[in-house]
Amino acid sequence: MKLLFFLAALCSVCVSSAAAQEKAVLSAEAEMRAVALFDRATACDADDVYCQISNYTKAIAVHPQFAQAYNNRGTAFKISGDLDRALKDYARAIELDPQFTQAFYNRAVVLAAKGDPAGAIRDFDAAIALSPELFLSYIGRGNAWLKLFELDKAVADFGKAISIAPGFVGSFYSRGLAYLYKSDYDRAAADFGKAIELNPEFAFAYLNRGICFDKRGQNEKALADLNKFIELSPDDVRGYRARAEVFLKIGDKAKADADKRKSLELE
Repeated sequence: MKLLFFLAALCSVCVSSAAAQEKAVLSAEAEMRAVALFDRATACDADDVYCQISNYTKAIAVHPQFAQAYNNRGTAFKISGDLDRALKDYARAIELDPQFTQAFYNRAVVLAAKGDPAGAIRDFDAAIALSPELFLSYIGRGNAWLKLFELDKAVADFGKAISIAPGFVGSFYSRGLAYLYKSDYDRAAADFGKAIELNPEFAFAYLNRGICFDKRGQNEKALADLNKFIELSPDDVRGYRARAEVFLKIGDKAKADADKRKSLELE
């Protein structure tokens, strides 16, 4: 009787072990299917968000703990303009993987786009804590500080981004804006100049450096930059309005009036 009981117990253990192994194999197979669907989504055309969303959704259905699939689907939703669904997917990715730097960064970008700079800053803080060398997080947080008019904090973040990636034009341009808002026209003009050095076709850097030169009474330099902005962006009213102001200061009313008329035509 004892032997029969032992054999029965042993068979029960064997059955349980076999079931566990089968489950593990099925999980591995499911993961492989999910990865294949994920790869199919990443192979979709960059502007085919339906293809991306469809395949990421299938991957998630097979593997509901697939944090990267939620993150990537969130980005596809963001591109499609569905920011609320993007936020939900980024939140789920973070829930599944609290160390997921990219999901924090992506959610911060969407929060900023939805007009929530304070929320964006919290997520940029998290991304920076996880990956201190991700310079884009400092730029994003700096731009959020700009929205809140926390200009010194913005300058500090853009400066940090520059120290990490000194060849990225956006850091200089954004810090130039912060200095411009602080009425520090010398530093602003220098940063816009660096942005132009890195990208000679950067129209808005010319516009804002021209404004700095105008504020400093350097009319000829202002006109040169505003002329360049108008050359690069001939349908933007801001160039004509700014140049009209400079023409008035140097007493050329005819040209000022012509620029004002042009700006009205473009409105």
